[in-house]
Order: sequence, then structure tokens, then C-alpha cells
Amino acid sequence: MEGISSITAIISYGLGFALYLTELLKGKGRSSLFAHMLTGIAAFFHVFFLIFWGLRVKACPLISPVEAIPFVGLVVIATYFYLLARHRMSGLGPHATFLAFLSLFLSMILPKAAPSVPGLASHWLVFHIAVIFLSYGLLAVAFSTATLYIVQEKLLKAKKLGGVFRKLPPLEELDSVVYRLILLSFPLLTLGLLTGAVWARQEWGSFWTWDPKQTWSLATWVLYTVYLHSRVVMGWRGRKTIFLVLIAFGALVFTFLGVNLMKAGSHQFG
Repeated sequence: MEGISSITAIISYGLGFALYLTELLKGKGRSSLFAHMLTGIAAFFHVFFLIFWGLRVKACPLISPVEAIPFVGLVVIATYFYLLARHRMSGLGPHATFLAFLSLFLSMILPKAAPSVPGLASHWLVFHIAVIFLSYGLLAVAFSTATLYIVQEKLLKAKKLGGVFRKLPPLEELDSVVYRLILLSFPLLTLGLLTGAVWARQEWGSFWTWDPKQTWSLATWVLYTVYLHSRVVMGWRGRKTIFLVLIAFGALVFTFLGVNLMKAGSHQFG
């Protein structure tokens, strides 16, 4: 059932992506209705995939990066449906379905064996991983929305007001959505760092060891802090803060995947 669920979800996400992209580029049509339905079906099987995976490994399927990636993809889809209902952001559909598709595809092709790390059953670790990856999903949607801001701004400057332009919200709304997503995810990111430090103290005898994963996590947190400071205290809006979001998400991706691919440090499982 795990394999059937993942394949069904992947196919549905792929078809949804194609329909969303077609309507976005044409700027008209009703294919988004079918895309919503396919994405909903995909999300349904996505949930069951994670449930069956957890039952198979008899643990919370979040410990290794390979296990966590599908969870992040599901958070992206859930956030997209909320924004779709609240802001009618169907223009975000191609981004959301592609990220969800990619999350499941990677979970199928990457090795699934989790590294043997003492203390993986710790409640602190499970909570740390859950809140961290929940924040990652929200921040991925914030990044996607920021890219839509860049696209919309370029279309506006080029006075190309048809097609894609009509499917995207105004710049002010996109900027506001990015801000609210980061404002929501930042406490989760902070809580994830704190609970990770508590777990590190429990397992390694120190709250902070300057492990590469810890160091890059802190750097990512600092970049999002700079974004919020520039927005709330300095009053920045628009392009300047959007580029901060792009830089911060780049650091997040390196923290999530890059450090693991380099196999640097002892923190090799999330």
C-alpha cells in the first residue's frame, strides 16, 4: 500500500502541475478546477503514504532527511490550499505541486536506510524534527511566493498585463503573504533550534558543539531574523525584503540537504 499510495500521489501531482502550468501560461481557461481536484487526490494518498511508511518502520517517519522530505512536501500542499482559499493564489499551484511531486519522487529514489544514531527515540528529537520541518514547509511556500513577486514585478515593468499577470495577485498582496508565512514559521524555527539544543545536551553533553548542521541552522535563523528586523523595525517592503527571503531560503536548503551531502559532522539525520 505504501508503494501504491506514493505512485498514485506522484502521478496526480504531476498531472496537477501540468494543468496548473498550462492555465497559468494561457491566463485563462478552467483547467485549474481539475488541477485542484487532482492535487486534493494526491494529498490524500500523500497522507496515507506517510502513515504506511510510519507503520512499516514502526516509528515517526521524520528521523532521516529522506523520511522528512515527503512531510515537507505535504506541509507545502496544505499551506497552498489555505492560501488558495484565502487569497485565491492559484498561481502558486505549479510551485506547490512540483515541490510535492519532487518530495515523493526523491523519497522513492534515495536510500531509505536511516543512519544509526543513539537517542533517536528521544521525545525531544521527535518534537525538534517535527517543528523544524513544519517551519521548512512554510518557508518553502514563502520562497515560492517570493519568486512570484519577482515574476509579477518584471511583468508589470514590461507592461505585459495579460496571461500570467492576470493569474497572480498584486505585488502588495504577495509581499504581505511572504511576510505572514515567515512570521508564522519563525517561532517554529526558533523552537526547533532550542529543542535541538536540549537534545544535543542530552546526547552529546553540550547544548552547542558547532556541528556544521547546528552552525548552518543558526546562520539560517539569523538571515530570517534580519528579514523580520528589516521589515518590522526598518520598514522595508518589496524587492529588498524579497531578495533577503531568497538568500535565506538558499541557506535553508543547504542546511537541510547540503550539509548531509557533504557528510560533515555528526548531525547526519535531519
